[in-house]
Amino acid sequence: DPLTLELIPLAGALPIAFGDAPAQIEAQMRRAGHPLTIREPDRDSYLNACLCIEFGPYGAHRISLRPSRQMRLQFHGVDLLAAPARDVFAALTLTEDSAPPRYDQRGVHLADQLIDLKDAAQKHDIYQRRSRAIWGQIIVHSDAHRG
Repeated sequence: DPLTLELIPLAGALPIAFGDAPAQIEAQMRRAGHPLTIREPDRDSYLNACLCIEFGPYGAHRISLRPSRQMRLQFHGVDLLAAPARDVFAALTLTEDSAPPRYDQRGVHLADQLIDLKDAAQKHDIYQRRSRAIWGQIIVHSDAHRG
């Protein structure tokens, strides 16, 4: 079964919560049938690096996700890893309160929720088995990244 995560901005991609220790996340992932793929000093990768978690002195503080058949990222009923780029943008910006999205060459930064949408392009969509615009990476930051 695919791993299903629930995006809660500033809290994590539950059950992976900001502040969790590497060993705690590794145990959760192993129980879910997704063992650790790569361990680096400050980052653990799962699902052949489609899910990367970065750690600081207070535990997990950044979660990076790439489209994978083995994973779902739910947000208000939308699977952010499977939906077209415009639908993901629309779902996430509905809950942006004060700061307008900030754009750069690689994507969009949503300042209220500390979410980056990166590398949207016409790509082969592994879910629909056709080419369409999807986000290549979604990065969720803890509140420690504000500023």
